[in-house]
Amino acid sequence: MTSLFNFIFAQAPTPTYTVPPLPPGTGLTAKGIIEKILIPFANFLIGAGIILAIIAIVVSGVMYLKAGGTEANITKAKTWFKNGIIGAFIILAVGVIILTIYNIVVTGNFFSGSPLPTVPAPPAPVSPAPGPITGGPPGTPCTNSNQCVSGTTCDTVSDICIRDIGNLVGEPCKGNRDCNSILRCEFFGISGTCQWP
Repeated sequence: MTSLFNFIFAQAPTPTYTVPPLPPGTGLTAKGIIEKILIPFANFLIGAGIILAIIAIVVSGVMYLKAGGTEANITKAKTWFKNGIIGAFIILAVGVIILTIYNIVVTGNFFSGSPLPTVPAPPAPVSPAPGPITGGPPGTPCTNSNQCVSGTTCDTVSDICIRDIGNLVGEPCKGNRDCNSILRCEFFGISGTCQWP
C-alpha cells in the first residue's frame, strides 16, 4: 500500500509558487510601536485594574458579611480586601507609568494625556436665503406688529416687540407689563430686562 501511495504522488508535478512583492509602506517606527501596541496595552491595564479593584471590594465584602463573627474569617476577608487593592494599584500604576513614558518620550510633555481621537467639527450652520428681514426679536423698537417676528406683537405703550406670553428672563422691557406675568422689569437707565422677582 505504501509503494502505491509513493507511486501516485511521485508522478505529480511539483507546483511552483511566486511570492508577490510587498506593497510599499512607511516601515515600523518606535512611535508606531508605542501607539499601536503600548498605548492600548496601558489602557487595558488601567481598565483591568479598576475592574479588579471592584471585584476585590465586592468579594471581600461578601466574605466579611458571611464571616458571622468568626475571627479567622474576618481576618481572611480583610486580607482579601488588602491584597486586592494592592494588586489593583500595581496594575493601575503600570498602566500609568507606560502612559507617562509615552508622554515624555513621544510628545515631549510630561503633563499631556494619551492621544484622544479627534472629533469632527460640527457642520457649519446653513444661512438663510437672502431677503428682507421680517421682524425683530422681543425688545426690538417697533411702531406696528409687522415689525416683530412671529409669536411677538408690538406693544403700543412701550413701542417694543413683546412675546404673546410676555418677554422672558433677560429679554428687554420698558415696564412690568412687557414681561411674563411671573417676572418683573428691572431698569438699568432708560430700559431694563425681565428678571425674577
